[in-house]
Amino acid sequence: VVKYLDKYNFSYNFFTHFIKGGNLHFYLKITPRIGSWGGMEIASESDVVVNPVTPEFAAKFYKGKVKPY
Repeated sequence: VVKYLDKYNFSYNFFTHFIKGGNLHFYLKITPRIGSWGGMEIASESDVVVNPVTPEFAAKFYKGKVKPY
């Protein structure tokens, strides 16, 4: 899987997941980063989203003083 991702120059994240029980098991999860989500958003497995925009820029944007691009 990693060779394929490297061949096409895709970024990816590794995650380890542990399963507790009678025997301790874990597995690796490899997720390609084709979109804009990062490690924190993927690993949290909830609705956590990291906002890369500063509050000052967001305030100017919503007031119409700057354009996004």
